[in-house]
Amino acid sequence: MEIEVIKTRIKEIIYEATSIDPEDIGDTTHFIEELELDSLTMLEIGVDIDQEYQLDLPDEEMKQFANLQVTAEIVLKYMEKKAVKG
Repeated sequence: MEIEVIKTRIKEIIYEATSIDPEDIGDTTHFIEELELDSLTMLEIGVDIDQEYQLDLPDEEMKQFANLQVTAEIVLKYMEKKAVKG
């Protein structure tokens, strides 16, 4: 799956959780500092992303979700690991 497709879906997940317009979420827009998301909202978004892609992400990985680019790269990495395991 292409990273741009993942980014689009992550923006949709953030919109569903926060009503923040996907157009306001750039690749490097910081979720906490710029979008002012709190830790509980970030946890909800992390769980939603994890469920969307069925990745079973460790908490430590979800804590790395700082912006769209980083989050999409982590999701892609775990999707690739999952594909290799079959």
